[in-house]
Amino acid sequence: MAKLLINRKLIIVSIYLAIIGELGARNINSVNNSIKRHYNQTELVKKHSNEYVIYVSTNGNDSNVGTEKNPLASLEGAKIKVRHIKTNHPSANIIVYLHKGYYQLDKTFTLGLKDGTNGNSTITYASYPGEEAIIGSGIKLSHWKLVKNLPYLPVIARGHVYETDIPDDIQNIFTMYDNGIMVPRARSKGFEIPLPHLESYEPSDKALFNKLVCPPGLLRNWDNPSDIEAIVVPNFPWTLNILQLASVDMNTHTATTILPSTYPLRSVVDYRRINPNAWLENAIDFLGKPGEWVVNTKLKKIWYWPKSGIPDNDIRIPKLSTLIKVAGITNKLKKTDIPVKGIVFKNLCFMNADRVLWNINDKGIQHDWAMEDKGDALIRFRGAEKCKVLNCEFINSGGDGIRLDYYCEHIKIENNEFNNLGQSAIVCIGYGPGKKDVNKYNFIFNNDIHDCGQIYWDSPMIILWQSGNNIVSNNFIHDAPRQAILISGVRYSYFFAKTGLDPRQYWKTIRWNEVKYTGRKYEYYIPFLHAKNNVIENNEIRNVLTMMGDGAAINISGAGLRNIVRHNLIYDIKNTFADAALRTDDYQKGSVFEDNIVFRSKIPGAVVKGENIFKNNYFINLVTAYTVPWGGVFGNVEAYAHQSFGYGKSNWSHNVFYSDIPTYDRKFYASKTVGDEYKYVFWDYNVYYMKGIDLKNQEYNKLLRAAGKDTHSIYENPGFKDPSNWNFSISDNSPIFKEGINPILLQGIGLTSSFPVRFHPDKGFRGEIK
Repeated sequence: MAKLLINRKLIIVSIYLAIIGELGARNINSVNNSIKRHYNQTELVKKHSNEYVIYVSTNGNDSNVGTEKNPLASLEGAKIKVRHIKTNHPSANIIVYLHKGYYQLDKTFTLGLKDGTNGNSTITYASYPGEEAIIGSGIKLSHWKLVKNLPYLPVIARGHVYETDIPDDIQNIFTMYDNGIMVPRARSKGFEIPLPHLESYEPSDKALFNKLVCPPGLLRNWDNPSDIEAIVVPNFPWTLNILQLASVDMNTHTATTILPSTYPLRSVVDYRRINPNAWLENAIDFLGKPGEWVVNTKLKKIWYWPKSGIPDNDIRIPKLSTLIKVAGITNKLKKTDIPVKGIVFKNLCFMNADRVLWNINDKGIQHDWAMEDKGDALIRFRGAEKCKVLNCEFINSGGDGIRLDYYCEHIKIENNEFNNLGQSAIVCIGYGPGKKDVNKYNFIFNNDIHDCGQIYWDSPMIILWQSGNNIVSNNFIHDAPRQAILISGVRYSYFFAKTGLDPRQYWKTIRWNEVKYTGRKYEYYIPFLHAKNNVIENNEIRNVLTMMGDGAAINISGAGLRNIVRHNLIYDIKNTFADAALRTDDYQKGSVFEDNIVFRSKIPGAVVKGENIFKNNYFINLVTAYTVPWGGVFGNVEAYAHQSFGYGKSNWSHNVFYSDIPTYDRKFYASKTVGDEYKYVFWDYNVYYMKGIDLKNQEYNKLLRAAGKDTHSIYENPGFKDPSNWNFSISDNSPIFKEGINPILLQGIGLTSSFPVRFHPDKGFRGEIK
């Protein structure tokens, strides 16, 4: 019996061990199969030697492997997959293909040092070939209800306005989109601020900058004053501010703003008066016509009067102000930064982000046209190198298109469309004046930029601030409210100011620990001005400067040395309150403008301040009768001698002035008497012609020659073959050759044949002239 029991135990143990062994073997095989399957899945995304492809679809799942049959669902899922591949294949080129659809981001998609390359390979995020992926942050609004009773709603709007609730996770809303298109907010009737313009003022007088006097009957004691914003062109015609209200004083008809304005809240200077220069937005009191909306963050409500009568099913509000951020390590206090490298965005559409509120710590560039280090772009590079944005669309958004902040080198922005943005298209903003010069060597080529600056009218389309050695070429910039291209730094006078001359701009951007000298020797500050050695060439610029006053299509001010503006075409500028097509503004030196054509516009061809060279340019059929208080009439060119800082001579020579429209005079303006006006300027070897007018014997031109200017210039028809039809070629016996002037042709200007036809670009001067 005992032996039988022992045998039974042995049998049971044997069976148990056999079972365990089988299970163990199965587990081992299962693990091996899992490893093998994962390995195979990784290999499935391998397309070529050292190249991997990951697929993403709005119908995918982030638990999938990322193959074409089993795609991922999000950019975040793709980023994790990219990191996994990089672990085993650090030098691999990786492509993330996004199938068509709207990829809604709930948080900014951030690519850091772990997500880039060593600079010798690339990680590309692109639409699947033949499809278009849209990346945005627009949250669809639904559950609209017709409003029956709404206090303060204008009578005309009653019975037409719908309301819905603001989603719980949304704090601020400044833009809304109906079928992708930005919807304007309700606004009051515009008014001229009933206080006179100030030429001089005390920056410490805070009331000048945050007390807005309004017409009687406009204000109300709103219970959500910070939702209501004042849009103001303060005191000068070149800056627009959007300022939240803090409180209202009904007795004095005054609104106090949360932040100060750039300049005093006064009417604009008389000779460039902008009337109205102020209005209020986003109060239910102003909702008076179809296609406008209002938000009340206190009540968590949105009200909308749709043009179609009832709300559509694709109305969105943005959750984010920046969709994508490529961010390395940047540190203002350290000498070196560490950039992300090798990121490429291609054939994608970016849309539906919001603008950003200014705050008390913001640091403004020139005239507060943008803020330093601000997260208000669809794509933002901040600490990046050898990255590309190719063949993409940037449309229907409240802020900028692309920003390059602080360390950004060798970034290529090519073949893109920028349309219907609230601010600028492309912004390059380096570190403020100091020793850190790391925003440079970027390439902005063959982009179609139009109808931007829809919210901030003063936004230049392309900004190079403290950014140098860049090439801006073959872009078509048109139909814009302000400047096409700005090159800027910090103006000389701000370096020796003991405090900021204005509430935000310039002074706070200076790296004072590195810029220690605060005297008035201009040469000392030149090494700190990093907007230098830029080349602006072959760009076509049409119908810009449509809003406000002052400014130029291509404007350089307070920048560094050796900026070159050459072979650009500028035409059809109609706003006579603008300053010029080409301009070197205050405190500028060492710039060269050559081989440019300015045509068929109602403003001067150029304004010259400081020691700069304007040589071998054509100014054709420019018409203006804009008279300024000091009595000079702006014609083809205006020059200021009083800001030459005593540095040698400005050069204005070998230019052609032509008009077959005898309706204006050409005068040279400076600040004082004839002797002082001209002594800094080399002005000669030009060709002048105006149909039916004897320019040579005009009294003003006699004065020029008596002052030693234009003594070798000639007054003859240069012989353009057909300028009205874009034929600026000349005959071999043209008098321009006597003056050493080289012919300028249109070949090579504007968008090239590589620009994507799917964007349906305007053909510009090649056809479809408007």
